[in-house]
Amino acid sequence: MQLRVSTHNKLQKKALKAVLYKKGIEVRGHSVYVLLMEVSKSYKIDVSSYIDDAILLDKHYTPPRYPNLHPGMDLLAHKLYTKEDAERCLSTAMNVINLAKKLLMN
Repeated sequence: MQLRVSTHNKLQKKALKAVLYKKGIEVRGHSVYVLLMEVSKSYKIDVSSYIDDAILLDKHYTPPRYPNLHPGMDLLAHKLYTKEDAERCLSTAMNVINLAKKLLMN
């Protein structure tokens, strides 16, 4: 079974960028961690419980997008991921998105 999971930060990035745009802050970049730190600074909130989530998502940003990132490996990038990897990334992504929802509703 092939899993098609969008773990490359797209929704998480968009959600965090929306939170920052709400405050009139325009940001660029691909790092969920960097965006999270900017949210923390702008909203003056503690995001320490989300840091590991952001780091995990950032780790999975580049390898699936660039198949030749692992030279010397015969497996395609998408074959390096398991169902458990996908489930953990989805759960982690939802944590970040739920934080953004809370901030957007206030």
